[in-house]
Amino acid sequence: MKTIISMAWIILVALLFSDAALATTTDREKLIERGKHAYLIYCSNCHGQDATGNGPIAQLLTVSPSDLTLLKREGMEEFPFGEVKSSIDGRKDVKPHGFQKMPVWGDAFGGKRAILINELIHYLETLQKNP
Repeated sequence: MKTIISMAWIILVALLFSDAALATTTDREKLIERGKHAYLIYCSNCHGQDATGNGPIAQLLTVSPSDLTLLKREGMEEFPFGEVKSSIDGRKDVKPHGFQKMPVWGDAFGGKRAILINELIHYLETLQKNP
């Protein structure tokens, strides 16, 4: 009887952990999907739907938009989350975006909406050609 109870606990714990892993995956998928939605709204006009820098207004710009599929450069072990974040949130000047704030976005990524930046970056991470 004791063996049956021990097995039941092991099975219960295994089920709980597998459910937690599924929830995490689902949460991550939702986060990436929200990031994709933000990308399509705020970034794709310049950087293109595929993030390679070929958006519909790219030819009108004096500086070509970056290929955002190459943010993780060869030899990097991890995606440069902090560097990308500082380019988006205005801490790092990105000349084509203007100074301190990307003019198309205004304050869209500031204050309570700052989580949108993280969602966007997680989506960009999935697009990298150098995983």
